Amino acid sequence: MKKDVELMKQYNFNAVRTSHYPNDPTFYDLCDELGLYVIDEANIETHANYDAVSRDGRYATAFLDRVRRMVIRDQNHPCIIGWSLGNEAGCGENHGCSAGWVRSYDPSRFVQYEGAVREKWGQVWPSNYTRRDNFLMTDVICPMYPTLEDMEHWLE
Repeated sequence: MKKDVELMKQYNFNAVRTSHYPNDPTFYDLCDELGLYVIDEANIETHANYDAVSRDGRYATAFLDRVRRMVIRDQNHPCIIGWSLGNEAGCGENHGCSAGWVRSYDPSRFVQYEGAVREKWGQVWPSNYTRRDNFLMTDVICPMYPTLEDMEHWLE
């Protein structure tokens, strides 16, 4: 693992997002030591039920528990610059609740979730950088698999 982090630094990588769950604590220790920034990602991924689970209140506690465990476990690592609310899990009220908890518990770091810039909280193109509810789930615009046209639009 140390060799992997050293190789990333050798090739001028400055940051990594864990995917799709928090990593072994040794990884964060190495990133602290060697100076690699980390966006720590909660183990939330719901491919088969993409949007339904993120909007179903029966799963709110599970979302929050996974996010809370990650933040509390890893909060003392200086390498962590932000918290990710998961990957490919739709976008809904359960993400909003989790983001709210993170912001109140650790206001020193940003929250990110790429699903928040999707059209209508779903896995539908194009990305919508002007949605009014984005700020509830993400502090940064971080589209997943943007098209060249999306990137050109963002540059404009």
